Amino acid sequence: MNELIETDELLEERISNILRPVVIEKLTTVDNAEYRITAGDRLYLHNLIVNRLQINAKEFQVSQITDKIIADIEAEYDNILKNIGLGEKEKPELTLKAFCDISHGGNSSQQFKPSSF
Repeated sequence: MNELIETDELLEERISNILRPVVIEKLTTVDNAEYRITAGDRLYLHNLIVNRLQINAKEFQVSQITDKIIADIEAEYDNILKNIGLGEKEKPELTLKAFCDISHGGNSSQQFKPSSF
């Protein structure tokens, strides 16, 4: 039993370190009037996060992504949005094109299809 078992906190940190930089960069450099997030797009954000986690699951050597990890990461995104002025109070909107841009690091020409759409 010499294997190091990774704690939830370390796993979440590793996942977040991959996901957070692209989203922060995108959301802090866009025109807030054009790229805004609505409550209606929360499902899209959820699916984007889940899809990205599943893509990276092998890298993390994780057999399953738990609801707790997903919920914690979504809460982290909510905090990021609030910190840059796109929080719940404003109920801003982020277009689906902007989500595609975020999911592909700015290249919206690539096809990104959330699993539930």
